[in-house]
Amino acid sequence: MMSSSEAAKHQQQQQTVEDNSVRIEKEEEAKLKAKYPSVQRPGPLFLQRRLQKGAKYFDSGDYNMAKAAMKKKTESDKTSS
Repeated sequence: MMSSSEAAKHQQQQQTVEDNSVRIEKEEEAKLKAKYPSVQRPGPLFLQRRLQKGAKYFDSGDYNMAKAAMKKKTESDKTSS
């Protein structure tokens, strides 16, 4: 079990990683907009927002199956490297 300080540190690290990935994505979009100014992102704005929120699951069983599949995928990627 993690202590509260370890949990806070872990959460802060996750937030930093997420912030970095968002920053990198925005930089890449800016580069593409500079290179191709007339091209727009496909789809309506509400669809883009909905897709950014991530997957929604019907129940806890669906969530656990998706979680197990992701864990299995990462384990197989580690062993194949």
